[in-house]
Amino acid sequence: SRKILYPKLKAKPIRTASGIAVVAVMCKPHRCPHINMTGNICVYCPGGPDSDFEYSTQSYTGYEPTSMRAIRARYNPYLQTRHRVDQLKQLGHSVDKVEFIVMGGTFMCLPEDYRDYFIRNLHDALSGHTSNSVDEAVKFSEKSKVKCIGITIETRPDYCMKRHL
Repeated sequence: SRKILYPKLKAKPIRTASGIAVVAVMCKPHRCPHINMTGNICVYCPGGPDSDFEYSTQSYTGYEPTSMRAIRARYNPYLQTRHRVDQLKQLGHSVDKVEFIVMGGTFMCLPEDYRDYFIRNLHDALSGHTSNSVDEAVKFSEKSKVKCIGITIETRPDYCMKRHL
């Protein structure tokens, strides 16, 4: 019956086989710090505000699934998270533990207030609470049904500085 049929209906079961749902989100498009450091764009970054893919983030063209979800949500971290978690649930996945992948270029070069807003909204999307700080968001997220177990932040290897760790 249900116990037999339900697992067979799950789309892409390997996606959450470890018990952790990976949710990729993108920060807003911004200029790569490499331009400020060297005066040139990165050879391997096709996107960003200075490219033919001006609506995409630095490292992407805008045609990747995560990019398209981010563009649809206008790069709002709360909406990106809610939509992806809901989508995974609709596909039959258990979404009790979430690991975020923050994509879109060198996140740590963005202003601190934007980084706080972004991380706060990732946690708020899991808990449903509207927080005033990252600390408050984390506290509510820790008590919510869906928990954040990790955040991986994409960055350039030469922009991973001691102060960021």
